[in-house]
Amino acid sequence: MRKLFLSVLALGFAAAVSAQSIVDNAIIPVSVNVNTIMRMNVTSGGNIEFAFNTINDYTNGIVNSSRYDTKFTVASSVKFDVTMVTEDANLVGSDNSSNTINLDLVGFKITNSGTATPSTFQENWTNLGAATGTGISIVQAEGGDASANVYTINWACGVPSQGAGTGNTMLAANAKPDRYSTNIFLTLTAQ
Repeated sequence: MRKLFLSVLALGFAAAVSAQSIVDNAIIPVSVNVNTIMRMNVTSGGNIEFAFNTINDYTNGIVNSSRYDTKFTVASSVKFDVTMVTEDANLVGSDNSSNTINLDLVGFKITNSGTATPSTFQENWTNLGAATGTGISIVQAEGGDASANVYTINWACGVPSQGAGTGNTMLAANAKPDRYSTNIFLTLTAQ
């Protein structure tokens, strides 16, 4: 009887073991790490200098030409905004810092030569005085690589039709001889 009982118990145990399904689980973590990429690069025209040497320069100003262009590119993984702000409220003399010229004499506008179409950009002539304080937004665009976001700041000085405003000539400014300057900061931020 004992053998019969052990045999039945063994069969019952074998049936119970074979009745249980085998479960094998594997966990595969999947994650996506997104980092914001934002790069701005001034590729040419990082130093603009207007030299007033003739009466014609004083009365008519110095019009924009490729010599007075600043080119920059933006590579961004997100929508972006480029703002321009001046370091000083005026152009300041280097020989005598009490000599100043109004920033309104300098005009600028932005042209786009990349393949991206910005949502807004400063495509009309305005004067540099608009970039004082908190500054002015000059480009707002979708993200893209540096070949898609290529911009040029066209500069002019003392030209009323190119941002200086009516009557804003170097002759009317009556500026003392000096080398006047200020720094312009371009800031790239995510929208």
